[in-house]
Amino acid sequence: MAEIIQERIEDRLPELEQLERIGLFSHAEIKAIIKKASDLEYRIQRRALCKEDFINYVQYEINLLELIQRRRTRIGYSFKKEEIESSIVHRVQGVFRRASAKWKDDVQLWLSYVVFCKKWVSIWAAVSCSLFPSFRPFWVLLLCTPIAYRRLWVLENVPDVLIIESDFSEHSAKLSFSNFFYCEQVCLPLWISWAEWSEGARSQEDTEAVYKKAILAVMGADSAALKDKYLDWAYRSGGYKKARAVFKSLQESRPFSVGFFRKVIQFEKEQESCKMANLREYYERALREFGSVDSDLWMDYIKEELNHPHGRPENCGQIYWRALKMLQGESAEMFVAKHAMHQAGQL
Repeated sequence: MAEIIQERIEDRLPELEQLERIGLFSHAEIKAIIKKASDLEYRIQRRALCKEDFINYVQYEINLLELIQRRRTRIGYSFKKEEIESSIVHRVQGVFRRASAKWKDDVQLWLSYVVFCKKWVSIWAAVSCSLFPSFRPFWVLLLCTPIAYRRLWVLENVPDVLIIESDFSEHSAKLSFSNFFYCEQVCLPLWISWAEWSEGARSQEDTEAVYKKAILAVMGADSAALKDKYLDWAYRSGGYKKARAVFKSLQESRPFSVGFFRKVIQFEKEQESCKMANLREYYERALREFGSVDSDLWMDYIKEELNHPHGRPENCGQIYWRALKMLQGESAEMFVAKHAMHQAGQL
């Protein structure tokens, strides 16, 4: 093992000597890099392999790349740029390939590899060495357009790693591992595909974790569609109790679709002991969002009070007047017409 480590360190020497020769790093800094690299090499060459050691190795090399780029920018020097940086990139790819081969089922690790290739090489590099050609979210990622890209935390809860030991005088060399893997270039279809893939693998806990991460990451109108899917999955996997818990957890996380509320209303109505109190809760929450534009919600609320065994028909008048106050323009006119038709038994 010692020979392998020595050989790999010797392979680094030309690029390190170049970095010192062109003035990007001092002799003391180069010595610190060699010392740290030797330790990292030792850890990933042991018999008992640990995934965190591979992660730390990758992050160290990425931080080194970032530091080289910043120093080049600062002094305006690009000599030997491709030669030095491509060597580091290829080394990181090799470590990613080893880790992905060892932990084949670690989707987050694999997606991190894809993100690295997109940032430092090209997505086609990830295609050429992909170990998961049948993993659907990967192909969705390839097809995502920049406009549709959203945020994704690929790896989480990993300690910060110092690019160089304390020998370095630059505090800016200390970078967060999670910052690199915070990618703003992942679209909604990838999250959905990832959740579907996880559900197909029958891992309920993992699937819910994916949905929770997605809810935090996806912004704007796309998040409404994601909440609908999360609620559907909750009902399929855990029944009404689970769906209600998900609804409760999301009910203040705007934006929503009308369908989100109609789904949970329907789930309640499918229960043997359908509770009018719950239906009122869902309608009231839906009307807070869509009460000024959706006349059908008001009409359905009135019908529930009239038809449910535990409904309160005496509430219908109050609901009617509330609707007239909230609905605007054509929506108000449509509501009045529908209510009149219902009163006449024509609706």
